[in-house]
Amino acid sequence: MKTYASGEYRTYNTYKYGKYSTRLQASDTNGTISSFFTYTSTPWDEIDIEILGKDTTKIQFNYWRNGTEHPKIFNLGFDASLSMHDYSFIWSKQKIEWYVDNILIYSVSENYLNNNDSLPITPGKIIINLWAATGIDTWSGKYDGNITSRALYDFVKYESFTN
Repeated sequence: MKTYASGEYRTYNTYKYGKYSTRLQASDTNGTISSFFTYTSTPWDEIDIEILGKDTTKIQFNYWRNGTEHPKIFNLGFDASLSMHDYSFIWSKQKIEWYVDNILIYSVSENYLNNNDSLPITPGKIIINLWAATGIDTWSGKYDGNITSRALYDFVKYESFTN
């Protein structure tokens, strides 16, 4: 029996092209992930911003298309668990751009070559959560279940694009 819980907010509606923004202070608990993302299950399309509690000086940007993921990890140059920072991504038909404190960190462009390597096309729910990962310890670190942790979110914002 698992004796821990986690928190999540998600929109009822789905959203597509636009700018997605949040201000957050990440959890520094090993085995937790502080995240901000879009998600749809059929097909599995997703765009992620994830900070792993095992090393809050790094950030993972990721996108999924038809259940195939494309993760990239970057050094932040600061500890995301010590203060609030702004994280955002801009999703258009042609590309996805990820920003930290309004500085472009990473960008991917549509390749139109392979459906699983193409950019997401399905509108998704906007989700923020702090989750305790189990069974994926090599990625997330091992969560022991006996530590209270928190991620703080100041705001979540979506601005629609019409392309």
